[in-house]
Amino acid sequence: ENKNKDGRGSSERPRGAPGALLLCSQPYGFPVELFSSCSRKMTETTFDVGMTCGGCSGAVKRILGKFDGVSNIDANLETKKVVVTHDDTVKKEEMLEKLLKWSAASGKSVALAS
Repeated sequence: ENKNKDGRGSSERPRGAPGALLLCSQPYGFPVELFSSCSRKMTETTFDVGMTCGGCSGAVKRILGKFDGVSNIDANLETKKVVVTHDDTVKKEEMLEKLLKWSAASGKSVALAS
């Protein structure tokens, strides 16, 4: 059990951890399990990205990590696939637009996976 700075126990775990509680922002800072009014459906979007090195995968992660609602980014250099786990506030077209801007500057290919 984790302890808050005031000594109380907390069941909050890092975002995306197995068995993690999803939390809503509360005015008093106490973790509260999500209710239907603040829950978001999580979705995975996969991109084909011509990554050739750790610098490429790092750049892609930095770009996609700026989106509020993105909870995980898995960039695989071997398969040249990037899998983004995000809530329904994040649109795949907006992520693609940002990646295409990087693509134009870097010369690396980017596409939504089919």
